[in-house]
Formats: sequence, structure tokens, C-alpha cells
Amino acid sequence: MIWYFIFFFVSGFCSILYEIVWLRLSMAQFGVTSALVSIVLSMFMAGLGLGSWGVAVTQYENTATESKLLPCASMP
Repeated sequence: MIWYFIFFFVSGFCSILYEIVWLRLSMAQFGVTSALVSIVLSMFMAGLGLGSWGVAVTQYENTATESKLLPCASMP
């Protein structure tokens, strides 16, 4: 069970580190503006949301596929 926590901690740390790198690179290129920080932060949050949505859709599709295939498995 501890491995789950370690995995999510490392994954979250890597994603925050990736966001900071993108923010620093874009600040060096375009300068420090509140719009730039807002765009980078909103894209980070959108990526988290899309990843969560993708997992939910995949789980729903697997459940729907299993429920469709279950009656076919009992056919002779």
C-alpha cells in the first residue's frame, strides 16, 4: 500500500517540476507577466483534468464492454 503513496508523490513532484521548468523557460523568453503565469498554470490544471477524465472514460468503457460481452459468453 505504501508503494501507491510513493508513486503518487513522485508523479506529483515530477509534474510540478515540469510546470516550473515551463514557467521559467517562458518567463525567460517573454518576460514576467501575470497573463503568462495564468496560461501556464491553467494548462497545467487542464492537463490534470484531462488525465483524470481519460481514466474515468477508460474505466467506463471497460465496464460497458464487459457487460456487453458477458451475454455473448454464455451463448453456445
